[in-house]
Amino acid sequence: SAYQDRTAGRLTGSGPTGHRPGGGGSALAPPPPPPASSVSTHVPAGRVKKERRGTDKAWMVFVPAGEFTMGSSDHADEMPAHSVELGAYWIDKYDVTNSQFSTFVNATGYRVQGRWSVPDDPGGASRPATDVTWVDASSYARWAGKRLPTEEEWEKAARGYQGWKYPWGNNYAPGRAVLRDLGLSMPAAVGTFPAGDSPYGCSDMIGNVWQWTASEYLPYPGNHMANPNYGQGRVIRGGGFRDRQDTTATTRSFRAPDLGSEDLGFRCAMNP
Repeated sequence: SAYQDRTAGRLTGSGPTGHRPGGGGSALAPPPPPPASSVSTHVPAGRVKKERRGTDKAWMVFVPAGEFTMGSSDHADEMPAHSVELGAYWIDKYDVTNSQFSTFVNATGYRVQGRWSVPDDPGGASRPATDVTWVDASSYARWAGKRLPTEEEWEKAARGYQGWKYPWGNNYAPGRAVLRDLGLSMPAAVGTFPAGDSPYGCSDMIGNVWQWTASEYLPYPGNHMANPNYGQGRVIRGGGFRDRQDTTATTRSFRAPDLGSEDLGFRCAMNP
C-alpha cells in the first residue's frame, strides 16, 4: 500500500513493516504526565455527553452544531484554514476494536476484504481493528446503524470549536498520544491515554492508528495548488503509532478504498 509524503506531495514506499495486530511487540510503558502548564485546559468531564448507541452499543460522544476552524498553514493540503459550519452528530469515543469487528463478522458472515484477522493474544481484543479497507469499515458502520464520519466531522471532533492544534491544546505533550516516541511495534489498546482526549471526549484522535473517513481526498475550498494525488482515494486522519510528534489534528493523508494496513482503523458517526 502507498502512503502520502505530505512534504513532497507524492506517494512513497510500499507501506510500513512490522508485526500484525495480535502478534508480539513492545510493551507499553506510559511516560510521565506532562506539566500542567504545557497544555490547554480540558473541557470539564461533566460537559461531555456520552451514550452507548447503535447495534454495537459502542460509547459515542455528542458534538453539538456550530462553527469551527478547519485546516492550517502547516502543509499545502491543509491550506487554507477556513470556517466550517456543521450540524450536530454523534461520533464513537474510541476506534472500533478487534472484539467489536469480530462480533460484526460473526453475526453477519461478512467476508473481509482486507487482511484483518482475529487476534491470537488476550490483549488483542481491545486494540483497534486494523488491516480493514474502506469498504470493510463502511460495511461495519452500516451494520451498526451508523456511518463513517466526514473529514469535517472528524476534525471538529478532534480539535473542538477552539481550533486546537492537538486534541488537548496547542502544544505537543508526551503521555497523550501513541506515536513513534513510544517505540511500539503494534497499536496499543484504545483509550490508553485518556489525558489526550479531545474537548468533546474522543480518544486517540492523534496516534495509535490512522482512521478512515467518508470523504474523498480533495483540496479545500480556495486551495488552488496542484496535487496529483487529489481524487486518488479516501481521506485518512489522525496518524498512527509509527508517526512523528508533528502529527496534528489537521494532518491529512489518503488511501485507496480497497487497501488497508496494520496502522489504519476507523470509528463511526451517526446523526442525532
